[in-house]
Amino acid sequence: MLPSTAETTMAKKKSVGTEPPTKAVKIDRALATKAQMIATDRGIPLADYISETLRGVIEKDWSRMIRRVGGEGPK
Repeated sequence: MLPSTAETTMAKKKSVGTEPPTKAVKIDRALATKAQMIATDRGIPLADYISETLRGVIEKDWSRMIRRVGGEGPK
């Protein structure tokens, strides 16, 4: 007997805490397509490629913003 669709879907669900927290964002479709092709060529997930590509720029801007507003950043 085959499992129901609900059982199959639940079996694929990952445990809480096994994946890093993520957030969905919208970007230009052409840019996303190019990024996907690069990530595939490198054998890495698209999310990892985009995260690592953006990390330096965002951390630099974050530091500038924190200095400007005088805050401590996230806890």
